[in-house]
Amino acid sequence: MVVSLRIACFVIIVTLVCAPARAQGPEVWDQQSVKDAGALSPAQESALRSRQDLIVAEASTLLANEWAGTYGAEDGLTAGARLDWAPANGFLIWWTTCSHQWRERVNFGSVDLRDGNLRLRSELGREGEKVYALPGYLIPVKWGEQHYLVPLDRLIAFCYAARNAGRSYEIDEFFLKLSDRDKRRFGLPAVPLHYKKYLVGTPIQAMIVEVKPQPEPWLNTFTLNVGRRAGVVPGMKFFAIFPGNVYMLVEVISVRDNDSEAYVMTSRFKNHSDREVKPRVGWKLTSRAPRSIFGY
Repeated sequence: MVVSLRIACFVIIVTLVCAPARAQGPEVWDQQSVKDAGALSPAQESALRSRQDLIVAEASTLLANEWAGTYGAEDGLTAGARLDWAPANGFLIWWTTCSHQWRERVNFGSVDLRDGNLRLRSELGREGEKVYALPGYLIPVKWGEQHYLVPLDRLIAFCYAARNAGRSYEIDEFFLKLSDRDKRRFGLPAVPLHYKKYLVGTPIQAMIVEVKPQPEPWLNTFTLNVGRRAGVVPGMKFFAIFPGNVYMLVEVISVRDNDSEAYVMTSRFKNHSDREVKPRVGWKLTSRAPRSIFGY
């Protein structure tokens, strides 16, 4: 796949609350209405817009609270999320993608802000194709003048993404306060002490040791010869370094002690050939991004 520009075809809203306004009645958010994948109904969209307005209005009055407000995160080229939160009106998540047809996922509820961490409590529940799966905790991380909210179980992946910031778009997968997008990052992110070691050190080197059968023509999956003991975590990215005529970005799906499963997110030949890139056993990768996400 050739990546030529970043496509913004999504709108997502997330909001956090201590005492949220109650959601619309069961006729709007009943179990059946969130079961199937696809777009939200007009009534559901209206309910979310009303809740969002309450949260945004409250956050605008909390000048002393540097963490309340609106955040955005991108899952990839065609999907992403927006997070709004304020302590009295709760949280709302609204995720959309235009990949493989238009789909939306949402969640909302209350937030428990304790010991500097945000715990999300859902009103909508966890079942259904239209339900956005919530992380248990979001950890506030300051990086220079920017504010991030990072799921606890993705802090290591955040550290790896921070090391590649400026070379790839990995860091955009994490919730950044929208008003901070043009502010400066400097120094190292203020992650909890235990995670600082992941911000420094040498990149992880990997090799493809098995290529899996393709369940879909567009899905290439394979096994890497590095795993948990080497510091690999789900969601982290690797970049091809051999053969030299290939640009390939991959994402780790699952991790075992000594190996991991990954899939190709995007790839191409550097000579602009239209031929499809097929991963091969013996190809080498690194967790350090090239100087350009496009591989030029």
